[in-house]
Amino acid sequence: MPPVLNVKICIDRDLGIFTTKELRSGTCVSELSAQLAQDDPTGRACTDDFALARAGTIEALDGCTEITEELTDLEILTVSQPNAVIKQTKTTNAAMVRPTAAARLQLLVPSEVVEYRVLQRNLVKKPGRDPAGDKAVKLMRRVGSIMFTTGRTWTGSQGGEWVELDSFVEKPGWLLVQGPGFGIPGPIPERVIPDDSPPMLLRVAKPVDVASALEEDRDLRDVVLKQNSTVRDAKEWIALLFGLSDPRKIIVGNPSARGYNSYSSGNSFHIKSVDGLLEDSTFLVDAGFHDGDELLYVYTGDLEKTFEGKEPSWHGRLGTTPKPKAKSKEMHGMGKYPELQMHFKTLKLSPSAPPNSIKRHYRQLALECHPDKHPDNIEAATQQFQAVKAAYEAIRDKLQL
Repeated sequence: MPPVLNVKICIDRDLGIFTTKELRSGTCVSELSAQLAQDDPTGRACTDDFALARAGTIEALDGCTEITEELTDLEILTVSQPNAVIKQTKTTNAAMVRPTAAARLQLLVPSEVVEYRVLQRNLVKKPGRDPAGDKAVKLMRRVGSIMFTTGRTWTGSQGGEWVELDSFVEKPGWLLVQGPGFGIPGPIPERVIPDDSPPMLLRVAKPVDVASALEEDRDLRDVVLKQNSTVRDAKEWIALLFGLSDPRKIIVGNPSARGYNSYSSGNSFHIKSVDGLLEDSTFLVDAGFHDGDELLYVYTGDLEKTFEGKEPSWHGRLGTTPKPKAKSKEMHGMGKYPELQMHFKTLKLSPSAPPNSIKRHYRQLALECHPDKHPDNIEAATQQFQAVKAAYEAIRDKLQL
């Protein structure tokens, strides 16, 4: 059996980007090009996009050339290399490789990596490259963990905000940041602000009927809270996670008073009573909370009227909902200007989309279908780009965006 060779491939010498492949001696260069195409996170590259040469040379190898011990240091030719010589072979089309190789390789390394912190343990993801796809799956991730994204966002037809995952770190797809329709109210992940102080991770227990509660059955959840968060912020997160009807009916205990007892009164349901209460305006850090602490609280409302996944009806940082605005905007776009229907359809947008979302979505769509991004099919790309541009301009002018 032929020996296995470690083949070093230079992707970009200036940036110092290399990759290594384990190949059996005798493997054809065309097979290596096919593997590189499969590794492309955009899913758009093909074998013909990769012309390989010996390291330090500018003459492309024939696709039938075999990998040997003397040929284990290669590099990918791009149009940025002056005088690159790309031979016409059965597996290499010179007319295709020279104009497209550089464009494909630019997509191999994301220009920006934006971190998002997981705020709720259940996440919603749309697999693949197209955020408009119908398929959506639920994931479970540890609260407080980090998801890597490209920073590109997309607004769905129902107003949900999605962010594209960085396929170098995560499996390709789009992650729901916030939006209706999936039974997870409030922000799900949150964009990490560079140089911001690390947040606290506090634990809270799901409220239960004290009469039937057992200590070992307590359902503890993690809550991410910033260093400047107040008791009111913690109450809103508790109400959001457990579907409580009013955060004002939550009483938070002082962390310095560790003694607590079960408490019940009439039809009110709580988890614990504590010694020492905190005002809503109190900063959690000033109250003495530390990362990993349990936040003890009492809920004085009726648990029979609550359920997880309920959209909050109360007002606050987490409780405000865009539903009334969406309805008003839909009347503005479709009711007043029904002729815009086909233009919203061209942009793959709901007429209820907020103005800023329309602008962002148009910019992203225009960039994706711009003829410069499709040198192999310029005519079709030009037609699509012009249609998208005309649709946006019609909406912009009517709605005065």
